[in-house]
Amino acid sequence: MWTRRQRGSVKGLRARGGVLVDIAWSRECVEYALFSPTSRTVTLRVMEGPSEEVRLIGGGTYRSSVKRPR
Repeated sequence: MWTRRQRGSVKGLRARGGVLVDIAWSRECVEYALFSPTSRTVTLRVMEGPSEEVRLIGGGTYRSSVKRPR
């Protein structure tokens, strides 16, 4: 059961197109990193937020975070 007090992380999830995903969460925020060996545009949706297009540069890591709603 999910509660806001939990914190944790996962690493190395593989998404469509071979994109690697790392996610860490806490009561305050969700942090994530995406890695793609080739340049590509992906559609990203974090929690219940809107979808957005993100351009990944081949061999680089895209990092961001989102504050959790209270």
